[in-house]
Amino acid sequence: MLEFLPEMSVHQCSSVGNKQEESEICVRSQGHDLIAVTETWWDSSHDWNAIMDGYTLFRKDRPTRQGGGVALYVAVGGTV
Repeated sequence: MLEFLPEMSVHQCSSVGNKQEESEICVRSQGHDLIAVTETWWDSSHDWNAIMDGYTLFRKDRPTRQGGGVALYVAVGGTV
């Protein structure tokens, strides 16, 4: 039995790079414990803007082709 049900949001972004600020504002206003992102279109050149304060980032890029990639942000200090 779950004692805690995390709040979660899922975003299909088709390139997070140009939506990072907007996404961060949305996440902070909602206070979600988990944020799943599909179609990040990230590669190693996006390391500088992928971090979000208060969250641990897990990601799987698709470096050999354009498109694809997933990311999961998990709130730091949460019970998830």
